[in-house]
Amino acid sequence: PKLGKMRIFDVKMKDWQRCINEAMPKKGKEPLSKKYLSNIRANINLLIKYAYENEYTDPLRGSLYIPVGHPTVGKEILDPDAVKRLLEPSEEWYWGAWVLMVLTGCRPGEIYGLQKGDYNGMTITIRRAINDQGRITEGKNRNAQRIIPLHPFARDLINKTIERNDEIFGGSKWIFCDTKGAMCSPHNVRKRWTKFAADRHIPGTPYSLRHTFVSMVKTTMPEPLLKALVGHSAQMDTIGVYGHHLDRDDQEAVGYIQEVFK
Repeated sequence: PKLGKMRIFDVKMKDWQRCINEAMPKKGKEPLSKKYLSNIRANINLLIKYAYENEYTDPLRGSLYIPVGHPTVGKEILDPDAVKRLLEPSEEWYWGAWVLMVLTGCRPGEIYGLQKGDYNGMTITIRRAINDQGRITEGKNRNAQRIIPLHPFARDLINKTIERNDEIFGGSKWIFCDTKGAMCSPHNVRKRWTKFAADRHIPGTPYSLRHTFVSMVKTTMPEPLLKALVGHSAQMDTIGVYGHHLDRDDQEAVGYIQEVFK
């Protein structure tokens, strides 16, 4: 809308910058986050690159930037007490999926996309993910497909989930299937999470469990290993993006978390 009916050949870098400077949410008066504007900038840069490679425009001088003053939105994480409440056994159908997220740091869609063939009794192989639209994808990036070693508690959790599915459905290829044995819907699972989290006074969303995992292990695990586990590229600042400070991030809290995971 900021560019109107301008031909792309006539759009200059200052015009693209104006799109970023004046970007506002459809509703509300709060400014867009720094990450949101970074996504806008990335898409504009891709369009500029496409236009130049196909000779729709001349090279543009300069680069786009994010104006100062836009908030960096923090990710909510669970404190040790909330982790303990999460780990308490539950009859909730998707409880095992959420626990596995906090034990491995996997993205929700990666856990929902796990199939029996991805589990060998000791590790899980992340080969796919289910996005919010219910479509199967190859993951968020090229580092998303990876092998993750499992804690004994995580292995026991998966074994019991598969046994449950075998008993009820005679088997399902999806480890964390829906209540009919088919591929689950992340949208429906999120609704179940909302009720479960409210009942147990657990903050955040299923994605918060991934952030929680990184925050808990960041002080003890070498960063290259942590990057491999969570599926980040070598260039990504895993600790800076996901490693948030725990309110009780002292030796006692670390020992408590280790004891909970044990």
